[in-house]
Amino acid sequence: MEPFLISPQAAALSPSHPELPLLLEVLQNGNEEEIYGICRLWISEGTPFVFSGEPMMYEKVRGWIAKRLSIHPKELTLIGSARMGYSLAPPPRLGTAFGSHSDLDLVAISQDLFSRFEAEFQRFADDLETGRIIADTPFKEKLWPDIASDLKRTSEQRGFLDTWKIPYMERYPLAKRIGSTCWLLREKLCVSQNQYNITKTSLRVYKDFYSFVRQIRINLSAIT
Repeated sequence: MEPFLISPQAAALSPSHPELPLLLEVLQNGNEEEIYGICRLWISEGTPFVFSGEPMMYEKVRGWIAKRLSIHPKELTLIGSARMGYSLAPPPRLGTAFGSHSDLDLVAISQDLFSRFEAEFQRFADDLETGRIIADTPFKEKLWPDIASDLKRTSEQRGFLDTWKIPYMERYPLAKRIGSTCWLLREKLCVSQNQYNITKTSLRVYKDFYSFVRQIRINLSAIT
């Protein structure tokens, strides 16, 4: 009978928010199974750093967002510095502590929400192609086709969609709903008991957990 084995570095990881040097050591020296374990256990589960002093607030937030978007609260999580307490972006941002300058990077892992938003993205792309919508500035005129191309690529190749990339127009009610939800979340957190000061909030939607973990693994490879 073979026992379960983990490396000494992985065994030393704290149960909630491990310090960056130790995390990097595991990412650099651990096996793939341990690295994917980090993606699952430390980056997708548990109470994020920003709510570590008030865990129930995290549940309040997830429940409120889920109700507005018609998904289950368990399908929502936070990543980025709000999750770990420091940024896992490539240098020079690597290790930047979470603070009032930071964002809330929300993630929904929901096949249903992904399908609904994908349909809205396709409507946006079709509207651009047929001229149903016309950019009101030269900047948007140049940007929108690039956005449509980028959304098509991430949807088909990576299994995710960044919801803030579709304009908040009446023609795209789901994008508008998500945009207003992100804005209201920031405002509500600012006036809550602990006055969470957040620069902005955003939401990325993944079609399944496999796509989410794969992308996190890709992101982590950029800092090792």
